Amino acid sequence: SKKFKTLPRYTAVLDLENKTSKDVLSGINSSRRQEVRKAKKKNCISEISLDIEAFDYLNNLTYIKTRKRNELESFMIDKITKKSIKSGLGTLMLTKDKNNKPVAGSFFLHDKSASYYLLGGHEKNEESQGAAALNIIDHINYCLEKNQKKIDFVGANSPNRGYFKTSFGADLKLYFELLK
Repeated sequence: SKKFKTLPRYTAVLDLENKTSKDVLSGINSSRRQEVRKAKKKNCISEISLDIEAFDYLNNLTYIKTRKRNELESFMIDKITKKSIKSGLGTLMLTKDKNNKPVAGSFFLHDKSASYYLLGGHEKNEESQGAAALNIIDHINYCLEKNQKKIDFVGANSPNRGYFKTSFGADLKLYFELLK
């Protein structure tokens, strides 16, 4: 007889099963593909990294203009990121500009068949234009190499965040949050 309140929520899921990198790239919207071309033209490159300090800096830039990071977000960077990378359950991808300076980063968690986009961040300047899109594309390609079947972008409830995540070819998926 207890009643729950149900709240609709959305996430964005990219199906990778039986797809190649070329298939995934063709599913990305044209503006994201254009951003990736700009980043490559500026000689940005992505690589798996252990530089959590650089990632922490980039992640904080994401929040600094609108609000201060909360304790949970700081905890996730400090504890979860470090421990999951060490145990092989997570990967940190950094994208660097032509001067080898980190300008975009993303952190994914992985299980046997799916990967989960947990955190990201980037610098917003002319030299790093498109680096965030390139970073996510390169992390998607890393997941393809690991034979992952899906990527869950973990939340797409705000319009800007939802657009960013679906622009990589992910589909919105409805789920429900239950509250007492």
